[in-house]
This record gives sequence, structure tokens and C-alpha cells, in this order.
Amino acid sequence: RYTGLKGALSSSLLRMSNLERLNLEGNDFTGRIPRELPPTLEVLHLNSNKLVDDLEEIINLTLPDLRFLRLKTNMLEGSIPSTIGLATKLKELHIDDNVGITGNVPSEMAQLTDLQFFSFQSTGISGKIPDEVCLLFTPSRVLRCSESALCDVTEFCPPRRM
Repeated sequence: RYTGLKGALSSSLLRMSNLERLNLEGNDFTGRIPRELPPTLEVLHLNSNKLVDDLEEIINLTLPDLRFLRLKTNMLEGSIPSTIGLATKLKELHIDDNVGITGNVPSEMAQLTDLQFFSFQSTGISGKIPDEVCLLFTPSRVLRCSESALCDVTEFCPPRRM
């Protein structure tokens, strides 16, 4: 973390078959994220690099134990795919400061019942968040969608029915 490393992420990461945590945030990595990361990976922190990649392809990586995915402040694009619902162990998803990420929040995110923190400020995500996803966000769970503040959930979520 913050070591001044540069260049592409090495495919040698693929040979670390028992790797559970990878924190390479705050470097100058460029290019794409390797497509065959170890399936044992639980934590992937790649914030604040210069990665250019497609969010849909990253989400679709086979990482059954992934709990923390931090990709903010890169140059990612694409949208959140419906397959996000398969990442059932995910607790945190940070995709802020990637203006190339667009589209809507898919209803399949409601399957992420362990999700505690979802941050998408400074992206091109728009529209209302589906009711079933909004129900995930209680006072103890964070939905961050505007610069340095929690969003007014009513801006993105329809009013709750009593």
C-alpha cells in the first residue's frame, strides 16, 4: 500500500493460490486487473491507482469469498452487472471517483444481505435504486452517493411503505 509501485498488475498474482488479502491502493498501477485472481481472495483494495478496466468484467471474476472490494479513484467504466447478486459475501463495495461507471443499480444487489457499505459518489450512476436494494440500507448500513456525505436516501430510493 502506497509504495510507489508502477506498471501493470502482474499475472504472478495468479500463482498465489492461498492469497486472501491484496491491498495495493495508492500506487501507480495501470492497465487491467488480472482475470484469474486466486479464488481464495477475500479483500481486494485497488483504490487510487490508474487502472483502466470494465466494472462488469471485474464483478464477474470468480471470487466466491470476496468480502471487501475497493476500486475507487481509478479509470473504470461500464455498469454494475446483474451478476453482482452472486457475490453474496460482499460487505463493502467502493466504486467512487470512476466517472466512466454508468447505468443504474441493479435489483440483484438486494441479494447482498451482508452488504454494509456501498459508495458510488462521483460516478455516472443514476436513477432510483430498486426498492428491494433500498431495504438493505438502515442507519447501521451506509449508502454513500454524494461528495463527502451520506446521501439522502430519498433521492435515490422511493419512499418506504409502512
